[in-house]
Amino acid sequence: MIKVITASSLDKVFITDGPSLPENRGSMLKNEKYNFQVWIYSSRHIFDCKLKIEASEGLRVLTRGIDPVPVVFGYRPDDSDDYVICKNHEQGLYPDILRPLNPMDVTLRPYQWTGYWVTVECTDCKASEESVKIYLFDKDDNQLGFCEYKLEIIDCELPSSDLIYTNWVHYDCIAHYHKKELFSKEYYEVLNRYLINLKEHGGNMLYTPIFTPALDTEIGSERDTVQLLDIEYNNGIYNFNFDKLDYFIDNAQKIGFEYFEFAHFATQWGAEYCPKIIVRQDGVEHKMFGWHTRSDSKEYLDFLSQLLPALCSYLEQKGIFDKCRFHISDEPYKDHLATYEKLSKHIKSVSPKIKTMDAISLYDYYSGGLVDTPVVALDKTAPFRENHENYWVYNCCTQRKNYVSNRFINMPSQRTRILGFQLYLNNVKGYLHWGYNFYKTYLSRVYINPYSVNDGYGIFEAGDSFVVYPYEDGVINSLRHEVIYDSWQDYRALKALEKLTSRDFVLNLLKEQGMDAFEIYPKDPVWHKNFREKINAMIKSFLSA
Repeated sequence: MIKVITASSLDKVFITDGPSLPENRGSMLKNEKYNFQVWIYSSRHIFDCKLKIEASEGLRVLTRGIDPVPVVFGYRPDDSDDYVICKNHEQGLYPDILRPLNPMDVTLRPYQWTGYWVTVECTDCKASEESVKIYLFDKDDNQLGFCEYKLEIIDCELPSSDLIYTNWVHYDCIAHYHKKELFSKEYYEVLNRYLINLKEHGGNMLYTPIFTPALDTEIGSERDTVQLLDIEYNNGIYNFNFDKLDYFIDNAQKIGFEYFEFAHFATQWGAEYCPKIIVRQDGVEHKMFGWHTRSDSKEYLDFLSQLLPALCSYLEQKGIFDKCRFHISDEPYKDHLATYEKLSKHIKSVSPKIKTMDAISLYDYYSGGLVDTPVVALDKTAPFRENHENYWVYNCCTQRKNYVSNRFINMPSQRTRILGFQLYLNNVKGYLHWGYNFYKTYLSRVYINPYSVNDGYGIFEAGDSFVVYPYEDGVINSLRHEVIYDSWQDYRALKALEKLTSRDFVLNLLKEQGMDAFEIYPKDPVWHKNFREKINAMIKSFLSA
């Protein structure tokens, strides 16, 4: 027996269970990427099968295999029952890797479902109904199965996003996994595949390592050196060479990145110590700053007093200063307020025009004027929303209760995708995530193989620390990464509707659907699909009015 079924992109399908959200039609705007799934069940072991895709003229179709990954840790004892994970609290195999597919090499395992992720783009489409037909043949060209997905093309384009989105790239992980010398020509060839992938999935701000990021590093240890600044020190004077940084920024701009955020000036979770900074002195490079120097020491404040005017002058000459943001420390707590305040005020006294942004969930940091743009955990936004403040949001391994959006491997796709609607509803200006490709354990103790370890050996919920997988001399996507991009497309669709109506009109529409803040929304993938279809239909209706 063989079954061939199309399913919603919001379905997380287990190879033993098959699809729970069968679906064979949808609609898309002309410049959108539209995703659906094809799942095949066989009671026999059949290899050397072939998938043949036929699409209407003007459509480009990419098909990738959906591979499961082992989830060992995806639930904590203190998690509430509203976690809404896919399959109880079980360990097991969950769909995540989107593998490049040779359509002439399809294997069907007996008594299992085999899945394919189908992405459709419109290259030269007119407003019409189009179709994608999927045929399954055996090695002797006998047809084993068939399915079809129909798409209505709406004669409208998604507007460019006004949302700033950054997902931190971990440059040391790329160098380690691909065995390339950091920032060499060969390294940039690989790096650019990561950056192009991030840009294609909505990224427009890039984390920039002017020195080695003071992130996820155990006290007293250090990460591999990632420093774009060449620094010399003689007789109390620092000299800064920006050539490597200049190449890095030029390269990123060619790919399409518009905004840049610079490595943190102090260590994570407290701002107490300095990042690792390599300086050449008397012809010898050495670690001048690190865990051995406090961030508020006279020596380090003097360093910042010389660095910041030079860096700002370079960025102004480059014409990008207004699109740059500066970090002090990631998620300082209440006990660290004094140290953070001292750094913040020193930085502003040296370079008043600098715009700072940090993951800050304690409102006091923002109300006290210590950070320009707070990046707030999704479950800590209440005081920022209530005061109508300018803020961004982020999520990580701790945002797992009360239905707030996240991107864990064993979390329903709708809980990931709902974020786009929520960012619009709450008038959020930007979104940050820390883990684009963190292929390490907690505190960077050792590197891991992301294909077999996706929880940092039991610290992060599975999938928190990366959304892409290293592949040959480049990178491939996870299912979650595509769902995240669908979330940004949902946001842009609301913006398209706003242009035809008003923001109040769209806000009322969202509220009528039962949405409020970041916790309250219909928790139903069928609702989500139908609501997005309703948005598309309204866009079509207003265009023809």
